[in-house]
Amino acid sequence: MNDIVLKFHITKDKQPALIQSMQHENVEHTHIHSNYFDNDNYDLSQQDVSLKQQCTHHMWMQTLYLPTAHQLLCTQFQMPLDSTQPKKIDVKQYQSHKKINPIAKNQLKELLRALKIQFEADYTRYSSMFKINKTKIRVLVDVGFFKI
Repeated sequence: MNDIVLKFHITKDKQPALIQSMQHENVEHTHIHSNYFDNDNYDLSQQDVSLKQQCTHHMWMQTLYLPTAHQLLCTQFQMPLDSTQPKKIDVKQYQSHKKINPIAKNQLKELLRALKIQFEADYTRYSSMFKINKTKIRVLVDVGFFKI
């Protein structure tokens, strides 16, 4: 199976029509809140590293995204958290993770200092599966806001 992601910004005047087109019997609605972290110099972003805490279905998950040799791919490491919003980032587990190579671990030590929320996302995701010929296409529409 191939997972190809295409992202589009839909202008506010076109959003109602798009959401209306998603209103059929197999559409799912999910509320999602995400906090994205970096330091004041945006060192994570400059190294193509991303760290977020996300709440979906009343459960928080912390995810670290690391770049790979292939420009369009990344490796992600997820850590389930509590049902209450975390008060801080837990970075210790990444230092002992077996699948993170030693060079990346050393870089992470420096990058994961003085992290704070740099932006938040709060949105509803509309999800639906369409079948075209013998292909399944999952369409996701996110409606909400980003706060910087």
